[in-house]
Amino acid sequence: CGGTDCGPWPPPLQVGSAVGLIVVALGAGFDGKLTGASDADLPFMRFGFLVLGGCLLGMSQGLMYPVMAAAVSDHVGPNVRGTAIGIYRWWRDLGYAAGALIALMADVSSPEVAILFTAFTALGAALLVAGVYTEKR
Repeated sequence: CGGTDCGPWPPPLQVGSAVGLIVVALGAGFDGKLTGASDADLPFMRFGFLVLGGCLLGMSQGLMYPVMAAAVSDHVGPNVRGTAIGIYRWWRDLGYAAGALIALMADVSSPEVAILFTAFTALGAALLVAGVYTEKR
């Protein structure tokens, strides 16, 4: 991504984040009941799902942030680029503050419900971006 061509990357990377969270919630959560593993294998299975989900989430987030920032800067003129990146970062950083509310949701219900809520919110955002994002040529 660079210049005026970010390609179709932002939505798939966001979907990767959602998939990583879903893998963690369903594979490692719910006391491992959804894995079908024996009691002896359960800790290893849950750890494996945590590692896999963490890798998917980390890779997609690590790629998505610079691609989304480049997409934002590609769609505005140089005179307002700093402001546009600032607004993008404000919305992104607002997610950290929302984490406190998600933690409250985890306390009230369960960690798995909070993780799945976050995953489906990310998936919805990816679908929204996929629907409205147009490549600037």
